[in-house]
Amino acid sequence: MNKFVQNKQGFTLIEILVALAILALTATMMIGFFDTDRAELDKAASTLEKAVALSESEAIYRNSFTRIFFDLKSDTDLEYSDNPVILSTPQIYTVQYGTDSKITIDPELFQIDEDEDDEELLALSKKQEQNFQPLPELEEGKVEIASTVRIFSIGSSLLKSNVTEGKIALYTFPNGEKDAGIIILGTTSELVSLTIEPFSSRTERRYYDIRGKQIEEIREIVEGIYNEWLKK
Repeated sequence: MNKFVQNKQGFTLIEILVALAILALTATMMIGFFDTDRAELDKAASTLEKAVALSESEAIYRNSFTRIFFDLKSDTDLEYSDNPVILSTPQIYTVQYGTDSKITIDPELFQIDEDEDDEELLALSKKQEQNFQPLPELEEGKVEIASTVRIFSIGSSLLKSNVTEGKIALYTFPNGEKDAGIIILGTTSELVSLTIEPFSSRTERRYYDIRGKQIEEIREIVEGIYNEWLKK
């Protein structure tokens, strides 16, 4: 009878303390994971911000167009079907300058595919691309995005589009004016948007929680961020 009464009294103090300790440990592990993701995300964002600043300063110094040229890959390059970030081949970008100071930028030419039937358009597109070379100051020539971070989309006012895969460039004019744009990158737990203003040397960051989201849901969030940027 006494044993039955003792069980009805509920958890002992030791049992409660053990349970709290387990919860605290689990919370610490989750926070540590999130902090690691944030550190990697911030590192990638900071490197991109430096690339934007470099593109601006080099355009003014060289009195020529410069650009940040991206190769974003696509969802078909995902290493794991259940992980929206890790790609089988890394995303890369380079900071390039126009070798011909008299070059003009035609956004329509940039989006010409190699399978284009119009040979004249294809030739003009290739000529425009050949006018840009990586900055010699960059030792390796290109920057690889960390495997734990992915650029999900890049919006450009010059190209009037939001690109989620393939190749795209953000341009800076010889006077330092930049192509207004937005770069959205993230980890498996968080997104960050980098907003580029034409006449400002600073970029604006905004963070978004995507923990537990699948790739389709992340795509919808990214599209929403881009559409919100367009309205500004």
